[in-house]
Amino acid sequence: MKVAVYALTSHAGPRAAGRGLSGERLRVVRVGAVSAVVGDVARLPAPTEAKLRAYTTLLAALATTHQSVLPVRFGTTMQDDEELETILRLRQKPLKSQLARVRGRVQMTVRVLVAQARRSLGEGGSGSRGGPDKVRPTGTGSGTQYLSSRAREHSASSIPGFAPVDRAVARWVRDSRVERRGTVATVYHLVPRAAAGRYAAAIEAAAAAEDVRVLVSGPWPAYAFGDW
Repeated sequence: MKVAVYALTSHAGPRAAGRGLSGERLRVVRVGAVSAVVGDVARLPAPTEAKLRAYTTLLAALATTHQSVLPVRFGTTMQDDEELETILRLRQKPLKSQLARVRGRVQMTVRVLVAQARRSLGEGGSGSRGGPDKVRPTGTGSGTQYLSSRAREHSASSIPGFAPVDRAVARWVRDSRVERRGTVATVYHLVPRAAAGRYAAAIEAAAAAEDVRVLVSGPWPAYAFGDW
């Protein structure tokens, strides 16, 4: 048997009621201030649509009974409780910090359609082939400049037209993450659970006023704000 890990919480909560993805009874492994909601399984469940939906439902249910929940990546297993306890012990400080950050908060996800990126100079121009992503930092101080530019690319302010929308909900946002894939940017905002409805209304109104196309979903458990 293996130990399937579903989520981390700041305390055991009322009890780990319910069943895991393989029908196993859920239980709690606690080390210090961090608890893991787990189940004992013979093998990993296949990542089918049905199982992924069941995983989402399970995490949402945990989020209603626990103030702090960090989802664990689908399919994460340990050989036994001892291995899990060792990891929780070694990572106690950062996990406690992450759980404190998400306490009483939920994730809102905003997908933004951005304009098609300009063609690189290498596409019919005089620059090097491959465009900006192929550039390597050279010279004194250019490494810092390169890292700073990469950080800006992954901030909400880098999304064309989104800055006013971001400011419209800043009062509720405790933390944020940004991912960009092609012409779609995804912004993850960590907001108070009680403010999720007001946040959604405010961001949709601001996006409409700025003529920015967005798709808002949530509230979700804080998938984007843990690192396991």
